[in-house]
Amino acid sequence: MTFEQLDLLLRQVTEGMDGSSDWPPPQEKECMAVATLNLLRLQLHAAISHQVDPECLGLGLGGILLNSLKQTVVTLASNAGVLNTVQSAAQAVLQSGWSVLLPTAEERARALSALLPSAVSGNEMNVSPGRRFMIDLLVGSLMADGGLESALNAAITAEIQDIEAKKEAQKEKEIDEQEANASTLHRSRTPLDKDLINTGIYESAGKQSLPLVQLIQQLLRNIASQTIAKLKDVARRISSCMDHEHFSKERSASLDLLLRFQRLLVSKLYPGDCVGQVPNTYNPDQLGVGSLLKKYTALLCTHISDILPVATSIASTSHRHFAEVSYVVDGDLTGILLPELVVSIVLLLSKNAGLMQEAGAIPLLAGLLEHLDRFNHLAPGKERDDNEDLAWPGIMGMY
Repeated sequence: MTFEQLDLLLRQVTEGMDGSSDWPPPQEKECMAVATLNLLRLQLHAAISHQVDPECLGLGLGGILLNSLKQTVVTLASNAGVLNTVQSAAQAVLQSGWSVLLPTAEERARALSALLPSAVSGNEMNVSPGRRFMIDLLVGSLMADGGLESALNAAITAEIQDIEAKKEAQKEKEIDEQEANASTLHRSRTPLDKDLINTGIYESAGKQSLPLVQLIQQLLRNIASQTIAKLKDVARRISSCMDHEHFSKERSASLDLLLRFQRLLVSKLYPGDCVGQVPNTYNPDQLGVGSLLKKYTALLCTHISDILPVATSIASTSHRHFAEVSYVVDGDLTGILLPELVVSIVLLLSKNAGLMQEAGAIPLLAGLLEHLDRFNHLAPGKERDDNEDLAWPGIMGMY
């Protein structure tokens, strides 16, 4: 009953405060809205701290009350134009009660996918603070309760089904060709769903789930777009003789999620105790993870290939341009995800070369060599660095 009353009061006092109106509400209404949100936050915090079942509070999954509270709070927390006091209070509610208001990892992934730009628009640097808060909150919540691990396991299962579906399609194609050669009559059959094979979107109990690869693709695109915007801003500021702007070296929540996903993916391929396994044979799980690694590597290389030409073009202007561009690139996909991925793949190659060859992720990295070489040739003192690298310090001590 408490949450029903809070929901009713919240909807009444926040009417017209979702940022759609240009005229600010009366101060009394603002105070009532903040007070109601604070009460809601305290109630959610108490329920979570005492491990009360949400069903007992009327906040069961898919319920009308839960959906109403969630919609109101998320709108106030993320919309542009909402009063700062009200938005801060709504964001505090989500920080305390996201596990109740957004209970499933799939729901949070869908909400995150909806918030991320669906295409490169060039306006990623101008995302409103409320929207940025929601993106960071959803990314953090996916990592907090094992949501990423469960989503990865589901994606691996989907890859295995994808591989089997393709094998079955190939078998049916060969049978059809044999029958066509033997007779002009074709047997009628139900064609395989192309979406099932090509996109990895699978149905579960009649409900479609968001593929993890799609979410990873959106996160990579979003970070790459922000990096390109930062690089162009560097060029603009230097040409306008403006002071150096220090970008935060703290990693974004999205980049942290990608890094954790990458590490989880690599750990699934790291060989454990394989007693009884026939050499050069791989179980379906290994092939599924290998297929997922190839898709991820292809996505990462695609977006790094978009960043590096822009970085090289700007960095070639002067030594100052190179220094500032390097600072930006060092904190993005190229400086954080790529080096660790390369080292991980080299390690996996030394442990299980056959499986890595089967996965096919290594040739995709070769496409970055030319872009990286062009950028590295712009570095001041590159001859000295090359000489030091070729000297192999300490190598003579091995003989």
